[in-house]
Amino acid sequence: PRHDPRAARASGARGAAAGAARAPALPPAGAPAAAPEGAGAGAARPRRGSGHGPGRAGPDAAAAAAPDQGPCRDGGVRAADPGGGAPPAAAAAARVRRDPRPDRRGAPATAGAAAAAAAVRHRADAAPVILVVPDLDAGRLARAGAEVLGAARHLAGTADAAIMAAFLLAPGEGLRFDPAAAGIDRLAVLQDARLADGLAPPRVAALAALAAATGARHILFAEGEAGGGLGRRLAARLGERPATGVVRIEGGAAVSLAPGGRELRRPLPRVLIVAGDVFAPLPPAGARGEARPVSAPDWTAGPGEARDLGLLPADSARLPLAEAHLVVAGGAGLADWGAFHALAAALGAAEAGSRPACDAGHLPRDRQIGASGAVVAPRAYVALGISGARQHLDGIAACPRVIAVNTDPHCEMLKRADLAIVGDAAAVARALVRRLREGG
Repeated sequence: PRHDPRAARASGARGAAAGAARAPALPPAGAPAAAPEGAGAGAARPRRGSGHGPGRAGPDAAAAAAPDQGPCRDGGVRAADPGGGAPPAAAAAARVRRDPRPDRRGAPATAGAAAAAAAVRHRADAAPVILVVPDLDAGRLARAGAEVLGAARHLAGTADAAIMAAFLLAPGEGLRFDPAAAGIDRLAVLQDARLADGLAPPRVAALAALAAATGARHILFAEGEAGGGLGRRLAARLGERPATGVVRIEGGAAVSLAPGGRELRRPLPRVLIVAGDVFAPLPPAGARGEARPVSAPDWTAGPGEARDLGLLPADSARLPLAEAHLVVAGGAGLADWGAFHALAAALGAAEAGSRPACDAGHLPRDRQIGASGAVVAPRAYVALGISGARQHLDGIAACPRVIAVNTDPHCEMLKRADLAIVGDAAAVARALVRRLREGG
């Protein structure tokens, strides 16, 4: 037979009502509390389940005998109420609450901090040395410099070697980044007035002395106008044949790409010049270096005929995109390309464009930005009339500051931008040119 649960619920409700009717009424506030049964005989009846025998008042019995005293749930002290009713306002105000914050201030370091401190990688003094010459940008680690450090980390992992970074600075210059966070184990800062002009002969002499003093097993540079040229000069001075345009380091060999995509593999030489956009620029989590300072050796530049004749004027429109600090790019939504070229010239920026703009012939193909073109990381990127296709956004993923102008407020480029301007790109470009020419 099946039972109706409603009847059981009704029966339970009637039982609860009957129990409430049998319960004794509470005395009014201020009235003396009635003595418990058996109190006249002087015996304290133990509470059921207290664990104490007759004649021994356990903690439960003590709590029953003095229900208005004892510790509060929050660690304070409940004041006694002789009336047996609700505690008065003064007693409630007198409750003491313990502040747990002083205990937390004096607590030991958390497990995360301890793990971070223990994540520092220590290399033995006798460990082989991999010397790296990273590129800097106004004291900060450039992207090419971070990538060559990534190549050194890959090489050091196979040889259990220490990564030593060498920075050639003029007096008054300094580093504006954390070398330990970049995974550097040894830090060699060569600061000398002879390095102020940026000429190659004194830099090569200083690096040759450092390589001889440390016994560097490998010396790494980033491919480019600065690092690549310096690496080739140092290799010539040391009598080494460098591996250039290295894209992989595997199996004790350096792999480079020849024109046409053919791979060239050769045993690891002492001097390697690493290609860009290949190795991971940032160390993995927990790969913090020790960044122990290393004394710079004495060196002499020797006689030479090099003289600093100053900087040659350069056409900013034809500046290599990988070396540009400021890039102005145009897209299919730009109607006035004359204003685009004028703005790039006024700002001293390199010119670039989206794939539709290059397909339309407004810019040459080597100016195309995106996954199928160039991947750039300038200090600032100005996008005029670019909607923001996925492959174009991949090409500017590493840009720290993006300024975009577009008539569509919902386009992907405006969502990506740090400063978004909803308006006609050509009109904004002309207004910026007028302001720059006026000296604004």
